[in-house]
Formats: sequence, structure tokens, C-alpha cells
Amino acid sequence: MSNANLIDRYLPEYDFRSRHNRRVKTNRQTIYPVIRHLDFRGSAITRWLFKLRGLSFSALTMDGILTSDLFSIIQESPDDEFVIGALIRLPGKPMAFNDGRQYNEFQQDNSLKIAWNFRLNSFGENLTEVSTETRVKCIGKQAKTAFAIYWFFIKPFSGWIRREMLRLIKKQSEKTN
Repeated sequence: MSNANLIDRYLPEYDFRSRHNRRVKTNRQTIYPVIRHLDFRGSAITRWLFKLRGLSFSALTMDGILTSDLFSIIQESPDDEFVIGALIRLPGKPMAFNDGRQYNEFQQDNSLKIAWNFRLNSFGENLTEVSTETRVKCIGKQAKTAFAIYWFFIKPFSGWIRREMLRLIKKQSEKTN
């Protein structure tokens, strides 16, 4: 495992950020597949928050998120970290990209670049910290103003979803162990 985060390769500079972590009593090899295929449909909190945001029930799994039109995997280092991303041309049109190079080169005015990772850090044989970070880079003043207003209202709920995801990862990983 390297010390550099993959997310730093794709969005080292950002305007908005949210980071959460949780320690799990098992190894990264047990946790990683749980994260990659996380199913959080069983969480009433997450279901309610997704419904409030107008997101579909199928988006309540990591596989569902990754098959949506919004997020794609940028890079993955199994048992260590994966980064997913979205490119959005405001007022909310997702822009497709094929790889990390295309993601990095995207610079359309009035757009957002979003990077979201899950990263594992081991603390001994059976203790792992799972962290998730979301970064948003606004391209253009208009995008930054619009996103700042959105973020003011959505950040607490977004954080709540991330903490609930980490709770489920811990529960499912420790149960698997």
C-alpha cells in the first residue's frame, strides 16, 4: 500500500470537501469487497435521505451507484482504495468520461468535478480504518456560487449518509469475519 491517496491524483485541489472514517475490527481483504458491493437498502435513514433527494432505490447499492449515469470508477487499487467520479455540467447534466486522463482534462466552464473515494489503512493485523472522502471542484464562478448554496443545505445529509455507509461497512465486515 502506498501512502499517497489515489484521490489526490484526480482532484488534488477542490472547493468543497467532506471526510469521514471508522475503525473496523478485521483486515482489509475482508472489508474491501463489502465496500465495493455495499448494499445500504436496509438502512431506513439512507432510504429516506435518498428518497428526499429524488434518487432511485437501485442507487442504494454501490453497484447501483456505479451503473447510474452519474458516477464511474476513475481508478481502483484492490484492498486499498477506489475512486469514483462525476463530471456535471450545470444545471445538472452528467458528462460521460472513459478514464482518469479524460476526467483530469475536463475543464468546461460552469461545471463540477466530483471525486469520492473509499480508502483502507491497516492498524495491525485485524484493525482497519475505513475512510471516505468527497471532493468537489467548481469550474467557474457561477458553478461555485450555485454549488455553495446547494452544499449549505445538503452537506449535513450527505455526511449522514456517509456515516451510515461506514456503520454498515463495519457491521457487515465484522459479521463476515
